[in-house]
Amino acid sequence: MVSVTQKYGDVRAVAEMLDVCRATVFNLQRDEKTNFPKARKFGRSSRWNLAEVLAWADSAPRGAYGEM
Repeated sequence: MVSVTQKYGDVRAVAEMLDVCRATVFNLQRDEKTNFPKARKFGRSSRWNLAEVLAWADSAPRGAYGEM
C-alpha cells in the first residue's frame, strides 16, 4: 500500500497506485503524448513525485470502461 504522505515512489508504488504493471509505467513515461510525469533519479533509482502522478491520473482521459 502506498502512503499518501510519501513524496516520491518507486515504479512498484506508482504501478500499484495506477493499478497497472510496472512495464506500463515505463511505457507511459516513454510516450510523450501521455504527458506522464518524468521520473527523477536518486542514485541509480528512478522515483516519481506521487502528487504529480495523482494529478496526472485525475486528468487522464478514460476509456469506455474507466481504464486508462
